Amino acid sequence: MGDPATLFISGGRTTSHSGIVDGPTREAVARTELGTVSLGGGAVLLQGLTWEAIHRSGAVNETIGTFSIGSVRIGGQTQPLPGDGLQQAAALNDLLKPLGLVVTPPAVRVEQGIVFVDPLKIGIVPSQERDTVVGGVIGGAQPVRAAVTDALLEADCGSASLITVADLLIGTFSGAGALGLELGGVQATTVDFTQFAFGALPALPELPSVPSLGSSPIGSGAPGSGGSVGAAPAAAPPAAAAASKSRTPTTQVQTTPIADLAGERGGLMALVAGGGLLLLLATAEGDRRKMARALREIPLEA
Repeated sequence: MGDPATLFISGGRTTSHSGIVDGPTREAVARTELGTVSLGGGAVLLQGLTWEAIHRSGAVNETIGTFSIGSVRIGGQTQPLPGDGLQQAAALNDLLKPLGLVVTPPAVRVEQGIVFVDPLKIGIVPSQERDTVVGGVIGGAQPVRAAVTDALLEADCGSASLITVADLLIGTFSGAGALGLELGGVQATTVDFTQFAFGALPALPELPSVPSLGSSPIGSGAPGSGGSVGAAPAAAPPAAAAASKSRTPTTQVQTTPIADLAGERGGLMALVAGGGLLLLLATAEGDRRKMARALREIPLEA
């Protein structure tokens, strides 16, 4: 993304994963990589920028945050840097100050159980050496710039926004303003899932009682029970209930398979359907005749 003539970033990638490692140890890892950051049309190349955050908890409690730079090229020349990534970022200031660039190295911090590796901050600020050279070039190109701008606006008024952004970028490098960039940055954390236990489930409602087989229906008024409509018969002692069951005749319901049932199609429903169809045809014929008669009565214009 970006513009190769000013600021261009390529080869960006972010990866993350979490899980259980080495037994009861939780681990979360986040990593961001930038292949190349080009400033000033390749005048400054930052390559192989990597941010990584690691958080472990459980059997091992550990937080790790790192930042590293693969290489720095200024004017086509590779610049030596210290081995530690944070020291590398700090050493860039001495190399980039003449170009009007200020680098703030990432900070590694742990807040509320989260390990952070902050973004790399690059500030484009006024610089006497750079502004003297760039200002003269921009001043000489001003007539050409005005003609190109007028042509773009005449062709498409929507180009005004792009022209404004270009002016801001050019003004930053010419000393008319300043610009701050933040690149990369990661964070990682782990937590014990016991903190998210589900609450107790509510008790299920009681199911209604089901009458036993062979008992008298509710409100039937079984002989000798004194029952009435809408009231269940009083419960009988075990001995009386057994005697009552022995005197209750068993009712058997005879069923017949549906395949054994015989019948024939048609009948009354067929007559109703036929009558409806004839009525529909008669209505359609009436509409047709009415339309034909109307067409004959309407005189045609000469």
